[in-house]
Amino acid sequence: MLVENTVDLQGLSYDDLEWELNSLRPFFDEVQSQTVVDGTGREIIKFDRDRNVAASELGDRSQDNIFTQALAGKTSLGPVYVSARGTRHMEMALPIKTLQTGMVERVLITEISLRNLLPAVAAIRVGNTGSIFVSDRQGRLIAHKDRNRVFDKDSSVFANPFVQEFKAGQAVSPPHIYVNHDGIEVLGAASAVDTPEWIVVVELPTAEGMQTINQQFRLMLAVLAGVLLLTGLFSVSVMIKMTRR
Repeated sequence: MLVENTVDLQGLSYDDLEWELNSLRPFFDEVQSQTVVDGTGREIIKFDRDRNVAASELGDRSQDNIFTQALAGKTSLGPVYVSARGTRHMEMALPIKTLQTGMVERVLITEISLRNLLPAVAAIRVGNTGSIFVSDRQGRLIAHKDRNRVFDKDSSVFANPFVQEFKAGQAVSPPHIYVNHDGIEVLGAASAVDTPEWIVVVELPTAEGMQTINQQFRLMLAVLAGVLLLTGLFSVSVMIKMTRR
């Protein structure tokens, strides 16, 4: 099991915890902060990339879903949120098991920056004028070829029909034609990702070129499959990097 490879932080002193967390950073460039939480949900120690965290700032995570899931032995990914700098972040919680009993008694919560996902999505071409974007269940943009939209704190794609279905917990519709949030008639296709809870949407203007509808469908489905693989690999790589020493 993946969590069984997590470094055993249960019996370490404060100084040893500090050394262990610092030793993990070179393996994970996306880390913004790392927090060790005890079995009651109390933060024991926290390190932030940008500042020192005082003991008085440590909080209670007992009501957080990712903490309770990790305490039950499940690696958990939280929702995407906007940081103070306007960038997209998410948290991952890893169960920390004791080597002696295999019981989960602490949880390692890592704040992850999604900045490396942006250039990967921007590099994907959908015909000549098509676009692709990733949204969370709240309708916030995670990745888009237009970086300004992603870093806009108020940016959302709630008007997109696929995103509306995803937010409502409905099944995503098959590819179809609609007018997007830019007022352009497009042929759109989408698919949801379970972990994390994201939706990938591909749009291609119907006015592009002389392609037939069937050719456009095949192009978009191929691009969509590639992006789903990319987002899946991103989630897996996050977990693998956190458990490798």
